[in-house]
Amino acid sequence: MLNKDDDITIIWFDDKIDQEINDTLEQLHDHIIICFTISELINFIDNIQNEKIILIISGKYSRQTLTLVHNNDKIDSIYIFCLNDQFYKDLIDNKQYSKLIGIYTQYDQLFTILEKQIHLLLKHLSIFNLFDQIDKPIRDLEQESINYLWYQLLRDTLMTMETQTEQSKQEMIDYCRLYFHSNSTYLKQIDEFQQTYRSSDAIRWYTKDCFLFRFVNKALRTENIESLFQLRYFIKDLCKNLKLLFDENFQLYQESLDTITFYRGLTLSDKDINQLKQSIKKYISTNGFLSTSFYRNIAETFSKNVIFEIQIDTKLNNIIYADISKMSYNIDEEEVLFDIGAIFQIIDVKMNNDKCIVSMIGINNNIEYLKNDYFQLEQKYLQENMIDNILSNINANSFFGEFLLTMGYTNKAIDYFENLLKQLSNSIFNEYEIYIITGNLADAYISNKQYNLALKYALDSYNICKNFKFNYSVSISASLLRRFYLNIIIIAYSICIVNH
Repeated sequence: MLNKDDDITIIWFDDKIDQEINDTLEQLHDHIIICFTISELINFIDNIQNEKIILIISGKYSRQTLTLVHNNDKIDSIYIFCLNDQFYKDLIDNKQYSKLIGIYTQYDQLFTILEKQIHLLLKHLSIFNLFDQIDKPIRDLEQESINYLWYQLLRDTLMTMETQTEQSKQEMIDYCRLYFHSNSTYLKQIDEFQQTYRSSDAIRWYTKDCFLFRFVNKALRTENIESLFQLRYFIKDLCKNLKLLFDENFQLYQESLDTITFYRGLTLSDKDINQLKQSIKKYISTNGFLSTSFYRNIAETFSKNVIFEIQIDTKLNNIIYADISKMSYNIDEEEVLFDIGAIFQIIDVKMNNDKCIVSMIGINNNIEYLKNDYFQLEQKYLQENMIDNILSNINANSFFGEFLLTMGYTNKAIDYFENLLKQLSNSIFNEYEIYIITGNLADAYISNKQYNLALKYALDSYNICKNFKFNYSVSISASLLRRFYLNIIIIAYSICIVNH
């Protein structure tokens, strides 16, 4: 399951804070740190890695704290809480501290602002966290083209999965309840989802600041296979809704416009902006759903210093985007949402007054190195393993795990296959599913040098194949049987060498 602590940390620095306030904070966000001394605060900030910090400081410590931590790249925003805001008004008026958002004297007012800031920051994280080496949300496709395909293939796999069942929905709900078990606000939202959700509501639920927006984007950003598998019911609905809206407007856009320009605001450090300037002409992709607007002035409300201008040729049909403003929970944002797997190219990066303008264009999938990495692999796998139409869903699901193995994501592949194995349907094709998945697990554990587990799954797959009760196809024949038999020999030999 996902670790809750690697997105945003809220730090409250005061020498006294009551438990009721702490409990309220925990309903806003999962990761809260309370600091009572300046040295404790500095220590926590130094030890935090790959997270953004929202900092709340007591008025009496505000001047010293701002001097010490304001320029730290980990700090996203700072708030002062005090009894009399007039004592600290000059800190806002002199505009010396750009990350200082405001001064507050009432808890309710502060918590309302914090809730909005968390939602805004999560939107930033789920779009272009450009230079985070762990989350890898944006990629140089010429160097790592096979990595980009992770998201494209994930979407393709989800769209072929049989997910729209009450069982899939209940599995997702149970998983979310376990994850948010200590958050009463989210548990109420999960109850509401279970009672009222319909597939046509996916966009509205996604745009609502609730458990789904946070959970889905975090699972995508961190490439967490288990969570993505459990959330497949909702993610597929969201993709389908976006595609329906896109198809409805595709001809209209083509007839009336050659290109459409979308805008997205972002706040980046000078270091990140300089790195962007070195990325002109490179291909990049997002790590999830990309939120944009038709209007630059709306994008600027989400930005302190960077605006992305994204120009899309209306003839492109591989980049899925939809105006969701009429279906969104936040109508005033005039939001246009891009589906998973869009490719862009950075055309220019320039400064315009105090804003950095990043110009990008949408790119189709006909890039030679992408063809080499993905389409040939997919064609080869499907030719070898597609037995007939009725079994195609099983093999399409399995291919995603095969692709993870090819990319070198062995542990992710193992997680994926193990989840598939747990979710097998009670159908006459159950034995074939087990045969395919256990064989893939044998391959994955060989790659991981876990030979005992590899041998176990290879033998399971071999024995199932020998004893098939149904004649699926002559294609399941000696070639596949021989593959697993040879694996058994290789694994057994490897175990002997290791033991020796």
